Amino acid sequence: MRKFKLGLKANRGGLVKELGCQIVTQLIIDRYKHLQEDKLVFGKMNYWSMCKKLKTVMTACGIEKAISYHCGRHSFATLALSKGMPIESVSRVLGHTNIVTTQIYAKITSQKLDNDNSSSPLRESVVRIKPNTTMDDLMRYAQKVYERWGVRAIQIHIHRDEGHYADPDDPESWITNLHAHIIWDWMNHDTGKSYKLNSNDCMQIQNMVADSLGMERGVSKEETGAEHLMRNDYILQKQKKELNELKEQTEEAQNDLQTTIDDCNLLQTEKEYARDLTGFASGSSR
Repeated sequence: MRKFKLGLKANRGGLVKELGCQIVTQLIIDRYKHLQEDKLVFGKMNYWSMCKKLKTVMTACGIEKAISYHCGRHSFATLALSKGMPIESVSRVLGHTNIVTTQIYAKITSQKLDNDNSSSPLRESVVRIKPNTTMDDLMRYAQKVYERWGVRAIQIHIHRDEGHYADPDDPESWITNLHAHIIWDWMNHDTGKSYKLNSNDCMQIQNMVADSLGMERGVSKEETGAEHLMRNDYILQKQKKELNELKEQTEEAQNDLQTTIDDCNLLQTEKEYARDLTGFASGSSR
């Protein structure tokens, strides 16, 4: 894969990102290199002129829905999320300054995936792992699930190359998102029907993951009464929690600072009072 610098000049912060470019993409760019100006990939093209050309293509293809080049942005976001691309990465590629904006695409995708999963015998799960988790560990976990419920793992992928920067400007702030994707076959091939698991079964699976991979199990929702959240809603809730904690820390620091200022003012007042008493005493003695 070759790389090139693509300058994004739009209402998304005017960022310059270094994007991976596949060979076919590079060939297309090279094909129209004579139209490029000022090192711009697409030259000084007028957006609305391009939309007029797009309408010509739409008419030729029999497309009646009103679309624009911006629709490609929405299509990319929903497809990337449905294929498992982390929402943090999608947000950065789109140039969103707030992940809440990306949540719009995520909710649409989550609804679609829920509908698709309800009619498919193939399901995908994502398991958080530790840096030293091995494929053998995951296969042992998958075997336990098969022995207990008959659900068979047909693919296991360990991901150690995804994550995000806590501070986009600090390369040292990279946080790796260690996880594994497991594709399950829920079909009972003797009956031709899918296995049915209830909420208690799902809770047992979570316990099984923790035991098999040596992970710390969270407190059950039956004990806490917490609401079940989709992945993206969980991320949003976590960010809100971190923001509230930061506000509390800021308020505490401000209170400590104010206390220090008050103590300094009190000390200064006491010094001035003591100096006045000393002067008064000296004057009286004379």
